[in-house]
Amino acid sequence: MIARKAHLLLCAALVGCRPGADRTQVDDLSRRAEVNRAGERIATHLRSGRAFACGTRSPGDSPDAVFPVTAGQCLSCLEVGGMLRQVARQARKAHSTTWVGVPPGDTAEVCSFLKREKVALPVVLLPSRAYPDPEITSDLLYLRLDSAGALAGVEAAHSGTELLKHVR
Repeated sequence: MIARKAHLLLCAALVGCRPGADRTQVDDLSRRAEVNRAGERIATHLRSGRAFACGTRSPGDSPDAVFPVTAGQCLSCLEVGGMLRQVARQARKAHSTTWVGVPPGDTAEVCSFLKREKVALPVVLLPSRAYPDPEITSDLLYLRLDSAGALAGVEAAHSGTELLKHVR
């Protein structure tokens, strides 16, 4: 486990805030289509059932917004912790329900990261297959859901600062 964390941290130091695919190698249309498909897969999964992680529970039936993250994203970008703390503050002020999504294989690393970063948001498990194809994009995602849990919008950005511009 320690060797895996050290490997992730080393990779994070090498790739900066953009692990995975180089955005210049994939056209924006393909990237946007994959982001939209991932948003639909995540929204569908959340409507069909959910399991929470990190000892968290949701105060509401369904979220207004979801931020799916991976261990690689959390460990490779210094902005992710600050972005999620800002999102949590905005959600409290707006009395909205915002969740963080995590793939099952990354649960321990992401839960540890969120605890260390003092991010107080419910964490829901999302199937790894719901995430965008890392060969197409490794962008951070922000999903807005309507009251029925359907996808109302999805935004993608390569940095937490850029993604915060889309958060309402």
